[in-house]
Amino acid sequence: MPETTVFEELSRELPEDERERLRRRISAQLERGVGDEVLRIGLSGADRTRLLARELASVGWWVKLAMWLRSLFSVADKETLLIDQKLAALRRKIRLTGHDLLIFESRVFTD
Repeated sequence: MPETTVFEELSRELPEDERERLRRRISAQLERGVGDEVLRIGLSGADRTRLLARELASVGWWVKLAMWLRSLFSVADKETLLIDQKLAALRRKIRLTGHDLLIFESRVFTD
């Protein structure tokens, strides 16, 4: 006798009409391609603050100096300045390693 999965056992316990309704929902989602899109998952405020504080503590004095200078000419808080600095560093790194693959301004990948 072949082994049954937990899913099969649970589906047998459902009433016939509910099982059919569930099958239709799953089939409709598979036809639409639901589940292939990117899901954005946000951090809670406390987690975000803790992560940014840890990141700020780990950056070097040169980055802190650059952020301080930028804060003189900006009204942005230090967390926003840190995120901007990290994104700029990532852009620079990508441009240096794959400059012919991506045009940031138009967000177009090239072959």
